[in-house]
Amino acid sequence: MRILLHVIPAACAALLVLACSSASNQKSMSTAEICRARLDEAKKDMSKGKNAAAREEINRMMGECSGTGFMEEAEYLLAETYFLDEDWEEARGEYDAYVRHYPSTPFTESAAYKKGLAGYNIPYVLGRDQKSTQQALEDFGTFVSTYVRSAKIDSANYYIDRLNDRVAERDYYVARLYFRMEEYQAAALSLADFLRAHPRAQLVGVAREQLVQSYLKLGQIDQAERMVELFAADTVVPLDPKKGGEFAEKIARERTKQQKRIEKEQKRQRKLEAQAE
Repeated sequence: MRILLHVIPAACAALLVLACSSASNQKSMSTAEICRARLDEAKKDMSKGKNAAAREEINRMMGECSGTGFMEEAEYLLAETYFLDEDWEEARGEYDAYVRHYPSTPFTESAAYKKGLAGYNIPYVLGRDQKSTQQALEDFGTFVSTYVRSAKIDSANYYIDRLNDRVAERDYYVARLYFRMEEYQAAALSLADFLRAHPRAQLVGVAREQLVQSYLKLGQIDQAERMVELFAADTVVPLDPKKGGEFAEKIARERTKQQKRIEKEQKRQRKLEAQAE
């Protein structure tokens, strides 16, 4: 019994030593090592598609790992988790914050590019607020001017063209509305503005056709003919010869109709004058 009484305190002391040793080992891990482990855990979660779990790990790092050298990568990965989840607005916000906070890390160029790409992927609805389109245009424009030697320049320019098509589509939408409402004067003005502002847009062909039709509906045949001549001389988006022929036929028909109306009106006037005599 005495031996047992001696053993119990010794065992307790041993356990206390082990506990203290464990705590000591825990304390002996530097903050950097703890942060490294958390970052690795976040990467492991992302590799398994557990992006929400990865965000939790990174958010834990936010308050504990400042100044350790790991936050540059951690905050980039935070944006990546939203991008992978296709949460485009959150992704763009996080990439934007990253580029502003870390303007010259190995991840900054990628963050700047994906900032624009996330904005591009925000659902686009014609006729709605186009803020995300304008932001994406600015984002890619900044990327192209900042990273002139980037391997992603061609890709960024591709998205700039597609975003400009969206802007053009919005502007054309207004002109088309006037045309469908048979407000041909307003349609002509809007379509002419559209063609000046978006000479390379995908909708140039249909806009040209509706502009010519608007002038013809207004009886402005000479103006319609001048437009066709300008389209034919355009070197940016050359006029399809077949379409040019169709325009010429329409203009010729309208001239014939106009001449007949003039002759009919002249005949009526002569008749009235004869009756008056």
